[in-house]
Amino acid sequence: MKVQLGGASNVQDLEQFARLAGQRKVLRSSSNRGRSWDSSSYSEQIHDTEVLRVDELRRLPFGWGLLLNRNGRPILMEMVKWPDRKDSKQIKEAIKEYSSTMADELENGLDALPSNASSADRADTDIMPVIPPPHINESSLNDVVVR
Repeated sequence: MKVQLGGASNVQDLEQFARLAGQRKVLRSSSNRGRSWDSSSYSEQIHDTEVLRVDELRRLPFGWGLLLNRNGRPILMEMVKWPDRKDSKQIKEAIKEYSSTMADELENGLDALPSNASSADRADTDIMPVIPPPHINESSLNDVVVR
């Protein structure tokens, strides 16, 4: 699955999305009429054209995105901030249950949070205990190097 958000300007990424979106067949017709009905002509031609052009992808507005999922058709989606959703109250309650630090950050009105992980990104261990996967033991964690 790939997602391209609006406001992007990297031409190589946009070209890749345009290629992945594929092509579609378009029927073009033309007709010519002479001075009399017996001298008229009509023709139809099928052309392949891009589903999305790079310039169209580049002009996607902020808040919109393009979703490409496996072999499905591209999906153009308008994204909504979670506080503006109908179920925002339930989301907020779930965040409070998951992490009180994260809930405090959200209630303080911070619109843009840092992209690096903080303590707010982890569950409160008294609410949701951290259980390591069965294939990882404590000694193997000592061998992990974080760069």
